[in-house]
Amino acid sequence: MDRQKLHRVEETLAQFRSVSDISDQYALVPELSAELEKLDSGLDVDKADRKEFARHRSGIRTFAKHAGDNNRAWLHIDAMRQIIVRALAAPVPPAESGSPTVKDLGFRALLDRDLAEAELLFENRFFKPSSVFAGGVLEALLYEYLLRNPAWTMDPARRAIPSYRPGRGAPPQPKAITSADLREQWTLQELIEFACANGLVNSYNAPALHDTLRDPRNFIHPMKEIRSGQTIDEHIAKVSLAMIQAIVAEIGRLPDPT
Repeated sequence: MDRQKLHRVEETLAQFRSVSDISDQYALVPELSAELEKLDSGLDVDKADRKEFARHRSGIRTFAKHAGDNNRAWLHIDAMRQIIVRALAAPVPPAESGSPTVKDLGFRALLDRDLAEAELLFENRFFKPSSVFAGGVLEALLYEYLLRNPAWTMDPARRAIPSYRPGRGAPPQPKAITSADLREQWTLQELIEFACANGLVNSYNAPALHDTLRDPRNFIHPMKEIRSGQTIDEHIAKVSLAMIQAIVAEIGRLPDPT
């Protein structure tokens, strides 16, 4: 299954739905048809949807012919959107996943989806959201790995264990990564520091991860972007994407924490 291609179709279908002028819709038909032709019905859609996929793909090619029957014309668009949604919702087989060692299938699918969307956003020159997605993937990936054995994060032999003060004048206590207490939740900065200090990530150091993945991720908050005086351009987004792709592969090679 090629999720990049599926995401492109999903994006074009959403664009198609967002325009109301019939001439604008006609103008999008060649692009949508071209993206649909890139899909392999035997590999990229659910087995139960293959016949309907072929039928609605053909209907979209001839969308203009059905313009006089609006319901018939839009039937193909809406049905195709449901087929694509179901295909994207299917679990990614480990062999096709960018995070094959992630054991939770639902979580693995989310990581694969977000990484694919970061790549797609970059290709379409949406550099800020691409970098934001890349930073989110890093946070999720580190959390998933450490939650496999939470006791490992509390081992005194570990370095850079984040801490908090449970009360005024109380001594610092290590944060329990599984705690629901807001004071104990690990920030992305703490996850990065812990991962780099304990050899989970060796391809980049902590300052590089902070500058290229954590800081742009925080630009989801407009005031942080304004105060930083920095703009996420093509170069920064390209480096962010290359960095998260390398880290996904690196963490995927690690054994379970013990």
